[in-house]
Amino acid sequence: MKDSSPYTPISCDYYDLLEISAMRQQISEFAYWDEEGKKQSTQARIQELYARDGEEYLVLSTGLRFRLDRLIRMDEHVVPLPGSEGYSCLIR
Repeated sequence: MKDSSPYTPISCDYYDLLEISAMRQQISEFAYWDEEGKKQSTQARIQELYARDGEEYLVLSTGLRFRLDRLIRMDEHVVPLPGSEGYSCLIR
């Protein structure tokens, strides 16, 4: 199901952290906002990271898929919000 809200890119540094976790096939705990805006959590491995139509997605080993701007944290690593300390991304 396509999310109708505008996509907000996550920090490039945080994306790198997700890629490292995917390469290592680590089981992690993910907290995220579901499609109804409710906070959810699950434990899984990252199966895939991909982009489509200008939006980035995470697919977990459980089959769960969501946009990266719905991610709250992976383990103890909280996703930094745009404009906050810890948010970095060079847009070219």
